[in-house]
Amino acid sequence: MKKILFFSFPLLVILFASCGNAGSGEGKDAKNDTASAASAQADTLMQQVMDGHNEGMAKYGKIRSVLATLTQRLDSLKKLPSADATLKSVMESVMNDVNNAKNHMDVWMESFSMDSAENNIPVRIQYLTDEKKKVEEVKDAILNSLARADSLLGGSH
Repeated sequence: MKKILFFSFPLLVILFASCGNAGSGEGKDAKNDTASAASAQADTLMQQVMDGHNEGMAKYGKIRSVLATLTQRLDSLKKLPSADATLKSVMESVMNDVNNAKNHMDVWMESFSMDSAENNIPVRIQYLTDEKKKVEEVKDAILNSLARADSLLGGSH
């Protein structure tokens, strides 16, 4: 009988110890799941920021082309003695819009930090949320200014 008690006591200690660890493991799993979800959210936001950036940057060639065409046409218009002041004003306005959109992208790219708060996920999520809004505004400015230029130029540039 003493032998049974002697051998069963360590088994009971091991059994209770393993039950205690199972409970603490569940807490760690919940923390890991939360951290994993936050990290996934940060990754998704980063991808959305980069998608907005890429969509705007894809138009840089067209921006250069539009600006060159607008400059050429505006120069030609200024040489005409009976130049239409309204058309000149519209061309200058469109040219300013395209230039401003391009400059807005340049400024955003220079200020954006891909590594911002990598070790602090809640701060990174907030940063990327703000940057997503900014890059969407930049992208929209580029697309809208180019649409306005296309409307003025008739798509010939």
